[in-house]
Amino acid sequence: MWKFLKITGIILSILLVVIAVLAFGTWRASQHEEPWYVEAVAEVQPEIQQERIEAGDEFERHALELRDEARQRGEWEAVFTQAQVNGWLASDLKEKYPKMLPPNVHDPRVKIEEDHARAAFRVVTSQVETVVVVGVDLYLTENPNELAVRLRDARAGLLPVPMRQVKKIADNAADRTNVGIRWNEVDGDQVALIQIPEDVEGIDGRLIIEGVEVREGEVFLSGRTVKPDGTGGSNNVQRVIVGQLFRSETLKR
Repeated sequence: MWKFLKITGIILSILLVVIAVLAFGTWRASQHEEPWYVEAVAEVQPEIQQERIEAGDEFERHALELRDEARQRGEWEAVFTQAQVNGWLASDLKEKYPKMLPPNVHDPRVKIEEDHARAAFRVVTSQVETVVVVGVDLYLTENPNELAVRLRDARAGLLPVPMRQVKKIADNAADRTNVGIRWNEVDGDQVALIQIPEDVEGIDGRLIIEGVEVREGEVFLSGRTVKPDGTGGSNNVQRVIVGQLFRSETLKR
């Protein structure tokens, strides 16, 4: 009997050690942060911090310029850079739009690469603090002025995150900014569909989005403003070098 109890105790001890090791490994995996995100949120020298602030200001200023340019009929183009996006996210988002993000989501940043992007943010709850990274594709659908945001994958550190949790955060942010989102599924990936209105306040005509390209370090947006009946827009090409995609649409609204 004593031998049986001894063997049982040894087995239980081994199981407890295995569980502890697995739990520690899971916790360590959840604490992994991608180097680009660590660099994007790190404390920096005052002069570099000032550059980030100026990049955020440039985005906002250029977004307003784009709005003014789009009021005139004709073609237009805009380039939104990673530095400007992250500058605005770091220096202006929390100050000017404090209710845009859920209270447990902090420090959003983006990394824009060829043909795709990654969005990262810190999630802080009573149980865990971790950085979630979501792979993103941006493109226009066959429907006029409909932007698709395809979520490729999501990870908390090195651990996969159920996409329903990412959708919940996206829906929460959309509700806070009055941006309508409907969801679709493509090859198992969740796709957020955002309708950009053709009729925008202050524009005497229709706003037509014709192209979205994700390039290394930037997003290129092109379109034209036409008469209410759909004519015009082929002359007076307006080339506008701006700073960012998603928040420019928010600012115009």
